[in-house]
Order: sequence, then structure tokens, then C-alpha cells
Amino acid sequence: MFKEVFISHAREDYETAEKIYDYLEQKGYLPWLDKKKLKVGMQWEYEIKKG
Repeated sequence: MFKEVFISHAREDYETAEKIYDYLEQKGYLPWLDKKKLKVGMQWEYEIKKG
């Protein structure tokens, strides 16, 4: 079973995506959500592809 989950969303759906992220994290998954994982100065294109 896979534990890593990439969450893709439209900007207006961020609140829902964040709830999904929190739920998955509580259940032991490793979710990836841009606003939670990208930091200032990171190469966002590279990080998204890696995620």
C-alpha cells in the first residue's frame, strides 16, 4: 500500500484540500500539499515534480 499522497487542487478549493491533508496525516499517510510543503526560496517546479 502506498503512503504518499499528492493533493492537487484549485486555489478556491484550498480549505478543502487542507482538511484532506490533515485527515490523511492523522491516518498515517504522508500527504503533500503545496502551501504546507513549499518554503520561501525553494524551486517550486522541482519540488512539485518531486512531490
